[in-house]
Amino acid sequence: MKISWRHPIHAFSSGFGSGLLPKAPGTWGTIVAIPFYFLFSILPAIGYGTLIIFLFFLSVYCSQKTSDALQVKDPKCVVCDEMIGFWVAMAFLPVTVFNVILGFLLFRLLDIIKPWPICYFERLPGGWGIVMDDIIAGLMTQFILRWIMLHPTWMIPSIMH
Repeated sequence: MKISWRHPIHAFSSGFGSGLLPKAPGTWGTIVAIPFYFLFSILPAIGYGTLIIFLFFLSVYCSQKTSDALQVKDPKCVVCDEMIGFWVAMAFLPVTVFNVILGFLLFRLLDIIKPWPICYFERLPGGWGIVMDDIIAGLMTQFILRWIMLHPTWMIPSIMH
């Protein structure tokens, strides 16, 4: 069975069609998430948090429905999981070009290599497994970004020692 980006569930799960691109659909889905992040970031923290919770459950639901329609456990075209993962990664951080670029790169790296515990959550059934590994990758990205913000000098080689 094929999916149609015109169907609301498939449109969301495919990142508004970005997941249907033949090369690197997860990367394209994350790129699509960036302008939404800028839009979401103007919300107060409670609004951003509430939106993320809603979009998390929507992502689980839409991922499951698209997965069922395609009869594939984790279809490559489903990229709403990358979108929600990126939004989690960037939640409540200062909105800067540096943070967005570094957040994008770190999130994609973690999502691709799937170190523990990301690989553990990928094994959950259905839409939960499709989405939760990206949520954990987003949380890990968030942790790394916050560590970098607290310790910016590690990036600058010291010539004083």
